[in-house]
Amino acid sequence: MRLLAVLTAVLATVTLACPPPLNNMLYASNKTHSSADLIRLAVTKRWSDAVTKEGNAHQPWPREGSGKVTYIDYCFSDKNSDDDLRDIVKVAWKMWRDRIGKAGSRTGHSLSLREQEPPCPEEPYCYLQESEEFNGDWNPEFSPQTLVIESNPGSFAAAVTTTGYIPGDAQGRHRLVVNKRWIGAPDSPVRIMAHEIGHVFGLWHEHQRRDRNMWLHFDCSKLFGYDDAKKRVEADTANDYTMDQVCDDPQLCIHYGLGCDQWATRLFVDGGGKYDLTNGQPLDVESIMMYASTAGMYSTQDMTDIDNMPLVKWKNPGDNVPSRRTHDNVEIIPLPEKVSELDYAGIRHIYPWISS
Repeated sequence: MRLLAVLTAVLATVTLACPPPLNNMLYASNKTHSSADLIRLAVTKRWSDAVTKEGNAHQPWPREGSGKVTYIDYCFSDKNSDDDLRDIVKVAWKMWRDRIGKAGSRTGHSLSLREQEPPCPEEPYCYLQESEEFNGDWNPEFSPQTLVIESNPGSFAAAVTTTGYIPGDAQGRHRLVVNKRWIGAPDSPVRIMAHEIGHVFGLWHEHQRRDRNMWLHFDCSKLFGYDDAKKRVEADTANDYTMDQVCDDPQLCIHYGLGCDQWATRLFVDGGGKYDLTNGQPLDVESIMMYASTAGMYSTQDMTDIDNMPLVKWKNPGDNVPSRRTHDNVEIIPLPEKVSELDYAGIRHIYPWISS
């Protein structure tokens, strides 16, 4: 089901694979260029989104005091981000609400996403804009844990997002950065935003489950940049990695500049143990957290030819799938266009409604 990034021992974890950290970011203010740190991680992922995980295991977003609803508050980084993304965020959250409904006993979950209203209308954004002396500093009217939503026109992935709740008091440590330049056909800004909001909630990619190969076939050599990464691996005389090892290890993917960390199934562990990303459910190809078969392809290749696609679905999944894929035994995975029923089940699992 939803790759619930949850530890087997406790629900208190949200995903991306990785303590040790993929990207050990500290968000003090916009002047530290924390968004650039995320973008640096995503430089090779022009086709997809990238998700980061900092430090120790994340936790589900906490409830406020004795309240029953789990509010995730967000603000826009600046006016450009507000202008670019406000309507997209609104429609993407509606996509989630259309499936999961309003938090309460009837829907079985406690989750709610809301814009944090600034007490000072002259400074309505996450970072101060009007003060010459403090321009770019964190707006003290906002809680440090507020999710920063930012539009950035740089040359990076379609979107970069931190996953789940990061404990601590660093300002702006939760971020959702969207590159509108890369959001176009066949994708849509709303679908991408809904996917990224899923990461904010603590959901990980469905196609990165440990049991992925029972359901899907992934060919790393079909990824954009594979040949260049292979040359770097072969030139690295200090190590003796194979490309199979690189493709299965998120940190090696990043080290050698290949975007395979967003497909890798090897999961990092920390003191809490291994991540359980399945919750005992079948893999959900309709999940909003699922990549389509065309994700990661070379743009110069035929986007309709299944032989060029990194990720495809077995027609007959199970323990005894074929050793190789053919046109007869696999199917194309389409772009998910809505939040699935199992996405909803994942939200109920991470954020259950507690009546008493």
